Amino acid sequence: MIPVKRLILTTDSSAAGALQRAGLADLVIAIEHRLVWGPLPSEEELEAFLRRVRCSLEAFIGWTTRRHGVSKSRD
Repeated sequence: MIPVKRLILTTDSSAAGALQRAGLADLVIAIEHRLVWGPLPSEEELEAFLRRVRCSLEAFIGWTTRRHGVSKSRD
């Protein structure tokens, strides 16, 4: 069984740093784009933003599996 890790998503990078320093999560990701008001970001801006989030999540998953010697396959 894979141990559960604590992941927090927040809308503020300052809050993300404080949460991580307080030891409340193994990974904190600040999602700073507000997609509820105003013009939509360009396709390129949105893709770049989502790429950064995806890289952070992939790094977290890789760190978790390496730390606990767990294979990524579910066979």
